[in-house]
Amino acid sequence: MKAKKKGSKKEPLMRHTLKREHRLCILLNDQEKKMLELYVKRFRIRNTSKCVREILMKTVFEQMDSACPTLFDQGDLTQPIDSTNKLTN
Repeated sequence: MKAKKKGSKKEPLMRHTLKREHRLCILLNDQEKKMLELYVKRFRIRNTSKCVREILMKTVFEQMDSACPTLFDQGDLTQPIDSTNKLTN
């Protein structure tokens, strides 16, 4: 028989910081619930909570990324560069 290795009693820092301790409750109407159940069934999702959490966080990150300030205004990026302007001495 092989001896079992004793694991470290300390949890890795990463695991501790990612522990889900906060509960969030949402309410769905009948149509929303049916759509979610259909989605879960169609794509064979085993963990509905994980699926909803990932969709929610993906949306949040996309909106936060699009709302962050940029170096240039949107208008500056859409205007063509005029290559005929040359510096004169």
